[in-house]
Amino acid sequence: MSFLQSNGLIRLIAVSACILLFSAAVTVSFEAMNHPRPFFQIPSVLLTGMVGLLVFYASYHAVSGNRVFAVMGWFLCLLVILGLIYLQFLPMEYDTVELLRLKSMSPPIWPYTFVMPLLVFLILETALPSNNSIHSSVMFLVIGLFASILLLFMSTVLISSVANISELIFMPERLFGIITVPLLASFAAIFGLVAVRKGFLLFGVGILFFVGLATELISTWAYSGPYFIETSNRIFYKMFPMLPIVAGTIPGILIATSGLVAIRDSRVATFEHVSTPAHEVELS
Repeated sequence: MSFLQSNGLIRLIAVSACILLFSAAVTVSFEAMNHPRPFFQIPSVLLTGMVGLLVFYASYHAVSGNRVFAVMGWFLCLLVILGLIYLQFLPMEYDTVELLRLKSMSPPIWPYTFVMPLLVFLILETALPSNNSIHSSVMFLVIGLFASILLLFMSTVLISSVANISELIFMPERLFGIITVPLLASFAAIFGLVAVRKGFLLFGVGILFFVGLATELISTWAYSGPYFIETSNRIFYKMFPMLPIVAGTIPGILIATSGLVAIRDSRVATFEHVSTPAHEVELS
């Protein structure tokens, strides 16, 4: 589909990210009603709305040819979101009033899990050079983006569920690492998607296979419980193994499947190229 090879895709993803950011701002506003310090969430709401506007504004520059400005704008948006989220996951003890107030300003992470992979996609799609771009199908793009978002969203649900009923919440260094891993995995899967689209087929498919299979392996390790905390053998977690399956096994399968779809698309494109009349004339 030519739409996937044009600025139309950037427009679509950017508008989707903008809508998701405004939805996140509304969600954080409602979540603040149950927050012990609701007014501390106001900066997060305002910044999220401003980031949504910047995403849309940067997309205008991207389709107009000013791609450097667009990439810088989207990268700034991603940094702001990550900064807001990590205020509550810094690898240190929140043992002062100032640090506790800083932590209270951090919004819940889950409303942003839908938009962060889209921002990474916009940045990489616009910034990476093309090497004989490969025709990618709608199926390839949809499966890859959906799997990356599902991995990030369900992983944060899993981690939050465990942290709320265990001592993990009191282990900031470990919590920081556990939160960071699914973020990096999701972003790596997006990198693989864009690499395939830019013509680096073997490199992109290799990343997709590695991330997908590694995610599956790690998720099976957690089927019996969260072994990354010491008390897991004394607490019954009723959400296991279903939550690791949805958070890791299914996204991992989908990410690896997107690699297979990319290989299929490249073979189909090669066959169609060989079968064209112009190519047959060249051979004759």
